[in-house]
Amino acid sequence: MGILHSLRHIVFTALLIVGLHPGVLKAQSPEQLRIDIQWSAEEPLLISDALYPEELEGLPLVTIRLADTDVEFISIVNEATTALPDTVSIPNVNYDVVSLRNTSDRGSSQSWIDIIPVYFDYVENRYFKIDKLLIVLTKKPSKSLKAQLRTSETDNSVLANGTWIKIPVTESGIYKLDESYLKKAGITTASI
Repeated sequence: MGILHSLRHIVFTALLIVGLHPGVLKAQSPEQLRIDIQWSAEEPLLISDALYPEELEGLPLVTIRLADTDVEFISIVNEATTALPDTVSIPNVNYDVVSLRNTSDRGSSQSWIDIIPVYFDYVENRYFKIDKLLIVLTKKPSKSLKAQLRTSETDNSVLANGTWIKIPVTESGIYKLDESYLKKAGITTASI
């Protein structure tokens, strides 16, 4: 009930798309969540019914429970943002704007998306709040799909040995993959 209550001011629609996300097989059709965040007109960092955890020092946290627990990866696109006035104080905490969280309780799995809709733009040298956001969800491939991908050509390839990880991206550019990102993605960094 609390989660549904906290989502009262967030509107999102799931759309099925094919082939938009580079590096993802078309058979895995990712879903898109469009999220409109309704900020308070009086307070620059207030979202009605958002959570405000102590460790975020006043930044809002919006949590969305996903119906599907087979989500393996998420990517984001800011669709609309508003610059925060320079007078607004932003705490110096380390956080991901959007993160995927999988939980298990009493044998039941659940997937969550946590959104902290404030970020620093290094080009403009200022903070922005996100008004509209597009999140692309990539599902885990089914075992039958993995089996279809294995052929004698891939088994005889120089890439057939070792552990390989495919990380899809939505835009061309330079991405930083630090140890904390890899750990959150479930990748053991001790052998790298």
